[in-house]
Amino acid sequence: MSNISGLTEKANTGDIKAIRELSTAYLEGNGVEQDFTEAFEWMEKAAELGDAESQSDLADVLHNMEKHEESFQWMQKAAEQGFPRAQYNLGCLYRDGIGTSKNREQSLLWFQKATENGLSTKRSLFGMIMDSFVEVVRKENELLANTPSAMKNMFYDERRNGKGIFGALFSTLFGIILALLLFRLPWFCIKLLFCPLIGTYRYLTEK
Repeated sequence: MSNISGLTEKANTGDIKAIRELSTAYLEGNGVEQDFTEAFEWMEKAAELGDAESQSDLADVLHNMEKHEESFQWMQKAAEQGFPRAQYNLGCLYRDGIGTSKNREQSLLWFQKATENGLSTKRSLFGMIMDSFVEVVRKENELLANTPSAMKNMFYDERRNGKGIFGALFSTLFGIILALLLFRLPWFCIKLLFCPLIGTYRYLTEK
């Protein structure tokens, strides 16, 4: 408990390291009774003092609490300070439109920044592949939703020559598999990417 008293004293002077350690101590119940509210308050204080890692952690907590707009704001602050994990997560938020409007350009920009600042190339590449693939599938589904049956038949005929939407679909599949093999991403990534491909294929082949 004396150690906690010392940390609290330091934290009250604005010592970021002490604040983070104190927040962790309350979160894990290390040397003090576990108290999630206290842990959150100290994390929030560190974030308000400008600590990028705390801002990113706070954004994660708020995301889990489904306070998506607040989460986005804190993640953006951390990302703007050059914190790679926050930059990657901000790219995901822009890609999925969580806490903000979907913005593909911003999504790719933050994935790139995360890579430049030291985040694993594999992880950032996976984010960019997912972004590109989701965009391809979205556009294909929008097109087919407004396509008359007679026009749909054209896609089926062109499939035999590897043209049209099927050609684009399978070209995308080939590119994804090649990237996965080159960068040795885990098998679960391949399965994750195959799911929307199969769904799109079934949609296209509906009678």
